[in-house]
Amino acid sequence: MEVDQGMSKETIYNILYNHATAFVDYWVDTYYVHTEEHKLRIDEKNYLTGYKRECLYLFQAQQEAMLNDSDINSLCYGIGEDRAAMSTPYKEVYLNFFKFNDAVIEFLINAQKSNQIVISDADVIDYMKIQKKHEVDNHYALFTGYMGYTTSLFD
Repeated sequence: MEVDQGMSKETIYNILYNHATAFVDYWVDTYYVHTEEHKLRIDEKNYLTGYKRECLYLFQAQQEAMLNDSDINSLCYGIGEDRAAMSTPYKEVYLNFFKFNDAVIEFLINAQKSNQIVISDADVIDYMKIQKKHEVDNHYALFTGYMGYTTSLFD
């Protein structure tokens, strides 16, 4: 990662966006491989590759939405539907969603602590505030997609 003095809002997002593959690897290796969803699908051909692609797209879309004060609600809705279709228990979907967002902060702080990037604690806190706002909106869309798929089975 690059070292930068004097971070702007755009720089922190660009760093995360540009290191998205490293983040996805961190997320998968640190968290995802220990989930029930992964255990259920580990034998499916190319599942993990597809999952990593999905995570990369989600992560980059999330950074763009946070930077531009837009949303990724339709993307989260679709992920909710997908996880319901895959019979992933909602508790797992819920926990993975919040762990994914926590892992972003962890990744950022780990890079900060190891001097891979130079950002202030205030920059990290500002990022976290924006992330939390988006997290609430995105979670509602995820939940709505999951429930929409589930209830459609009974129509």
